[in-house]
Amino acid sequence: MLIALLLVACAPEPEEASPPTAPADTPPVTEPVTHPDPTLPILTLPTADTGASTGRATGDTGTPLTGSTGDTAEPEPGPQPGDELFADEATKRFVLGLDDTARDILRATPDVWVPASLTVGSDSFALVGVRLKGNGSFQPFDDKPSWKVDLDHYVEGQEIDGLDDLVLDNMSLDATWMRAHLANELYSELGVPAPRSSWVTVVEGDREMVVLLSEDKDGRFLNRWYEDGDGPLYELFDVDITTDQVPYLDHDGGPADLSAFFELAALLDQPDMRLSADAGHVLDVEQFAHYLAISSVVGQFDAYPYSVPGDDVYLYVDPTDGRIDILPHGVDETFTDRYRPVDFTVGRLGTACIADPVCEQWWAEGLWATLDHVQAEVLPRLRADHARLVDAYGVEDCTAGIDSVQAEYDLSGAVSDAALLAIQDGLSPTCSTVAHVAAFVIDRRTQLEGMPGVPPP
Repeated sequence: MLIALLLVACAPEPEEASPPTAPADTPPVTEPVTHPDPTLPILTLPTADTGASTGRATGDTGTPLTGSTGDTAEPEPGPQPGDELFADEATKRFVLGLDDTARDILRATPDVWVPASLTVGSDSFALVGVRLKGNGSFQPFDDKPSWKVDLDHYVEGQEIDGLDDLVLDNMSLDATWMRAHLANELYSELGVPAPRSSWVTVVEGDREMVVLLSEDKDGRFLNRWYEDGDGPLYELFDVDITTDQVPYLDHDGGPADLSAFFELAALLDQPDMRLSADAGHVLDVEQFAHYLAISSVVGQFDAYPYSVPGDDVYLYVDPTDGRIDILPHGVDETFTDRYRPVDFTVGRLGTACIADPVCEQWWAEGLWATLDHVQAEVLPRLRADHARLVDAYGVEDCTAGIDSVQAEYDLSGAVSDAALLAIQDGLSPTCSTVAHVAAFVIDRRTQLEGMPGVPPP
């Protein structure tokens, strides 16, 4: 009876049958815009610490090319919410207690919240909300599901280590179990808001599963990065920034206000529009160019603006300046496609950036700066993270495959397809994938330097 009452009381309101329309006060942009030839800015790398040693965000969304954009907050001194949860010093077990009724509900309707108990070390909660999550990575309840945990879904104010929303990702699209963790660390260190993560074990009934614990993109996450984390937050899923598709952006937090997106869509409709000159008041163009640069290097090609209909992107309207920022999402298929042309974007923001000489330069310089960081940081982390997974969770040791890729690069100065296939021959499926990620990272400069459409460093 308790679970039935809880489900009825917390049932979501029915959705509207049709999407909202553009607000009447959205200023139309009707006059074509023209520009003189731009004077390209000279960008320099900062000397400030980006937080690379800890893997935690610094709270500054300024690019490593230009420094702070002026609209983000420095982190508060002292411990931050989630520091203990996302520390790697010890393995953690998340014990979920569900009754048979809750299990049956999740089998039939995975996205419905059901009550459960949760124990993490010495922290115990008699009543939290849980549901399943995922699109391409979705697995049903009786396989290896991804979970969302809402600690204050039923009990107001309930939290763990200062957080009330958690994501437990099944990593079903990533045999290495490392791609999302590595990519999010890079976005964060280079100034683009991305969640922290750490591997944990979920215990449910008589089964155990290793998952990737991640921050939810909620108000607490945004307040860690921005002076004001209470602005409109939307997920871009299977749409582009067009007037007819903006109403289908998925509202995920803050005020339900689409006016900035309607204005940006109207600007993108104008002939001869240049993103940096004409849209800078509604879109943080430098921030987008830097997000695009990191995505180019790590191969976030299943996400907007490399895919349309686009997905794997959050859009945040920063209340301090009214501009849209781009936040990565769903980065578990990175470090995969070594040959995708990085200047071939199909989403409107991407094509507008590449067509604008100023935005293109921001993108290109960000790309090479990101590559320097990747080559210095990612291979050692790949080795360290893999060693941790081997030691703490008993995954297969694939160090020999990583070593073979490195030896091939040291010998030949590149890792050809034939050489990679020869290395992968005889490896298990997991170790073959780990070797592929190692080849992507080790050989990334060679690939980008020989790629048409990428301005030289």
